[in-house]
Amino acid sequence: MGWSLFNLPPEIRNQIYDELLVVSHPLYLSPTPLWDTRAVCLYGSHDPTCTPGLRLWPAILRASRAVHREAAWRLYGANCFSLQRTNPYFDMVFAFDVGDFFASFLGVIGPRNAGYLRRVRIPFPRLGSPNLPPTTGEAEREFPLEQQSRLLLETFAARCPELRVLEVSAAMGCFPAGGSPDAASKALSVVGAQVGAIKSLQSVIVEFYGALSSPHLRDLMVAYGWTVQLVQ
Repeated sequence: MGWSLFNLPPEIRNQIYDELLVVSHPLYLSPTPLWDTRAVCLYGSHDPTCTPGLRLWPAILRASRAVHREAAWRLYGANCFSLQRTNPYFDMVFAFDVGDFFASFLGVIGPRNAGYLRRVRIPFPRLGSPNLPPTTGEAEREFPLEQQSRLLLETFAARCPELRVLEVSAAMGCFPAGGSPDAASKALSVVGAQVGAIKSLQSVIVEFYGALSSPHLRDLMVAYGWTVQLVQ
């Protein structure tokens, strides 16, 4: 009988998987890989055998079904997968169907691997325009969640049962609230309710690129139990 990876003790195999499949930075899943030079596609016809610049070597998953079953949880469970483009301002200028894109990704990797996901990074959920005229009192105005953003958060709740950490990246202008504390609170409550429906979450981290559009927003987010970080 020839040598096999399974001749090694489990702890040694796990060290090998970590060296090949776990990185310290997010793995960007982008629909525009030509624009996002750090993006990586882990499935489909562009599945790489290695990505030296990212120090990621997913080809080991193809060694055998047994290796795939044992190693996949390290790839999907120990990395942070990012649906934010490598430049957060791209998400504002070049919006894409993030909900459909992520649902497609889960469909390809399958429910077992989807169940391994622990940490995901997303652009701040997009809010639509208020559904009442600006002359309406702000307490009565409603800010709907954009369809693709709602689909994405609903997919997390329904198909990612072990998701623990949600990192949210925001840039100036992601809120349509015009800086009013009442309007900002109303708009944020829509996002907060949808995020709160992801029962497995233990931590929500919001990174703002540039100054907050309203200082009041920070207090509102902290009140939801979120961690707010300013990135200059």
